Amino acid sequence: MPDAVGLLDEGGTVIACNPSFKETFGQDAEKVIGKKCYQLVHRAQGHIEACPLVRSLRSQRRETIEMSVGEKTFLAVTHPLETWEGEGRGFVHILRDITHEKRIERALKRSEERIRTITEKSLQALLVFQDFRVRYANAKAAEVSGYSIDELLALPPERVKALVHPEDQALVWERFRERLEGK
Repeated sequence: MPDAVGLLDEGGTVIACNPSFKETFGQDAEKVIGKKCYQLVHRAQGHIEACPLVRSLRSQRRETIEMSVGEKTFLAVTHPLETWEGEGRGFVHILRDITHEKRIERALKRSEERIRTITEKSLQALLVFQDFRVRYANAKAAEVSGYSIDELLALPPERVKALVHPEDQALVWERFRERLEGK
């Protein structure tokens, strides 16, 4: 299992863990077992407020957060374990390395921002249609059409069709239909 999984007592001491847990912290089993989770994860001398274990101790429920540890980002989950009698006795602590996903997310956000900047500053009127509705319009499209962007986005399909010059409608809507068919 690639996720780091540790079994913790109520004080946050690691009492068992899988190989990924040890690898995540670059230590042998004997150096991980018996240590406090906050020493391993947060390099701290005590529990930190944002830790899902602290939150699980309060709520007695599963708690999940995203957290950075050094250069890596983890999805951290702490789930209370109960005895057969229903009394709390420990926690499962799972760390999933989501560093790669977060890098992709940041790159996508930067790309979206660049595209938004390009389209918003374009001297061309740009409209995106879906199901004969305007789903996106830039400022130039609003200027050229005489509608505000909000008005363009609210237009019913018959009014959207009227945005195209009458002489061009047959060609435009035929190409639109062909595009929907994958041609």
